[in-house]
Amino acid sequence: GISKKGDNIKEEKISENSKTCNLHHYVRPSETTYAWNGNKSPTVKPYSLEETKSIYSNAPHSWLCDGLVLRVDANTVSGDKSEKGDVLSLFKEVWQRGQPVVFFDVQRKMDTNLWSPHRMAEEFGDIRTEFTDSSTGLTLGNHLLRKFFEGLSVTSRRTVKGRDGKPAIVRLAAWPPTGGEDFISALPIRAADFLQSLPLPIYTASKDSATLNLSASLPEVFMRPDVGPRAIISYGPGMSDGDDDESSSFNAVVNLTCESCDTLSLLAHAEVPRDLDRDSFRMDVIKVMESTGCDSGSCRRVIDAKELPGILWQVFHPSDAD
Repeated sequence: GISKKGDNIKEEKISENSKTCNLHHYVRPSETTYAWNGNKSPTVKPYSLEETKSIYSNAPHSWLCDGLVLRVDANTVSGDKSEKGDVLSLFKEVWQRGQPVVFFDVQRKMDTNLWSPHRMAEEFGDIRTEFTDSSTGLTLGNHLLRKFFEGLSVTSRRTVKGRDGKPAIVRLAAWPPTGGEDFISALPIRAADFLQSLPLPIYTASKDSATLNLSASLPEVFMRPDVGPRAIISYGPGMSDGDDDESSSFNAVVNLTCESCDTLSLLAHAEVPRDLDRDSFRMDVIKVMESTGCDSGSCRRVIDAKELPGILWQVFHPSDAD
């Protein structure tokens, strides 16, 4: 009790002087020489398709964002734990530089029906949980999950309003549980579907089949880090309030965050609400992509092939956080 009280007093003194003092709890050995990953990683590099195809000829791939982001077909990566192919070598080359990698067509391995709003409402609709306003981060109270999933597909059914009196872009705050083991217990079938669909299984599968999954390979005596799975379930754009020329309003679903470890995100479900005009919605998406500096090739796919992205990411290099 005495030790704890002393710690509290120390914290209060530090807090009082925090405006004029440097960091007390963590100070880098040298602020001038600090570098991401201890200066051991190769620098960020823009690649050309001609260059990488000549080296990794058996790895079907392309490049986004002027050669900074690798794009790979998830189905070209096998689940063999001894895999040593060109795809794995190319992934290692890019990943060691802290550059993002996009795996596409992951859903081919998934049971997409499990993740549909109708199926989710059918199985979990009677659960009551907290809703959060994605735009403000404020709580919107506790509601039945059925209300959320009904509004996911039809914007006119989004009856939960924010403080401004308009339908909120709702995000589920506490469901499913955020802890990996709790998630698996609450949604065992979906957790299994998620885990078996992850690309690059030599890194992402269980310890029995993933020789490079260091977290899963720790002996039982160690406290293993919680690496998921966890879910972010949120509405996408809704109807605008009529004050501008756009037919859909786009707001960030998740604010800027800093991850303490490498993160693999898998998009399980996305759809255009049935009561929004799809062509008009696509034009609004193009405007947002162009205004936020999205990859030109991705914009071209939306314009020419009339594809629609499920989510827009803004990813920063680890060194940007320093």
